[in-house]
Amino acid sequence: MQTFGFGSLYDGFEKHLPDQWGQWQPESWENNHAYHAFIDYDHSDWRHWWGKDWVRAGIADYDTPPNASIDAQRGSLAFLPDFKTESDQTVDLPLFLQNKSSSRAEALTDATVRDYLVSWLTSWVRDFGVDGFRVDTAKHVEPEAWNELKQQAQQALNDYRAQNPDAALPAEEFWMVAEVFPHSVRRSGYFDAGFDAVINFDLQEEASAGAKCLPAMEAVYQDYASRMHGETPFNVMSYISSHDTNLFSRIAGDDPVLQKRAAAALLLTPGAVQIFYGDETGRPFGATGSDPHQGTRSDMNWADLEQPETANILGHWQALGQFRDRHPAVGAGAHKLISQQPYTFSRTHGHDRIIVAFARK
Repeated sequence: MQTFGFGSLYDGFEKHLPDQWGQWQPESWENNHAYHAFIDYDHSDWRHWWGKDWVRAGIADYDTPPNASIDAQRGSLAFLPDFKTESDQTVDLPLFLQNKSSSRAEALTDATVRDYLVSWLTSWVRDFGVDGFRVDTAKHVEPEAWNELKQQAQQALNDYRAQNPDAALPAEEFWMVAEVFPHSVRRSGYFDAGFDAVINFDLQEEASAGAKCLPAMEAVYQDYASRMHGETPFNVMSYISSHDTNLFSRIAGDDPVLQKRAAAALLLTPGAVQIFYGDETGRPFGATGSDPHQGTRSDMNWADLEQPETANILGHWQALGQFRDRHPAVGAGAHKLISQQPYTFSRTHGHDRIIVAFARK
């Protein structure tokens, strides 16, 4: 607010702040939310921020967004402003971005809010070769916007590859995965909105049993493969840890055997998989503040890699990860049970064929 001249404090409240407002600290009886008491959210100078043509924010003359539970696409999520991505009204570059040279934002001709956002996002693809997006809370934006982003991102990726013909990466096809809580292994409308996969929230609990004994995953593997590789194929991305749920290291406790075996349960799962940082090293849960999930976002446990036990766990994850990378059949292949004892199965995808056998020792 101070640097770029948008919004306003209540009259006389500036004397309660340091010269640089960002250096303000709450008193001993306050928390960080106490700064709201200084800010006049009804002041007309909020027009110098995004502006009411860009967002719904419920301040000054901005439109008030409905509750997200009533209108998911135009509502406010966690009290955040909502971009008017559905609007066909052309908009100017917001005033605060015009004053913020570090953003390098430039005015576009006859552009809507969606046009600007798509342009900014795809510039990362065109300039740096980003070859995929993990889209948070995808249900809160209309499907047409995601389709447009996917098409423009693919064109931007084509441009990057043309300008960088010798680059080993990125992929030829731009990839988008949607986070839609609590989506499971099913084909939904998101696959018609430009998404190549949707995050699967079910595996975390299922993988716990699989880490204890891999044969417990057979019903899961068979179910996932038959669903995803059926008459109308689709893809999901599964995980055992995430920033919004739990860390597998908490489920496993201090048991290094479970932390190691979890690699097989996850990395042999049909479809796409996500390794959350520290899954491969047993990263422990950290301190929490006002957000109970903060502990899942603890610092990476780099120092633990000097311990032989952690290095052993990491090495096992690396070996399985490289095996999966070399064999598309692991994620995309037809699954067939060969034997219960010892637990043995095959995956076949075109000319790529693998067999996995589980031995307790």
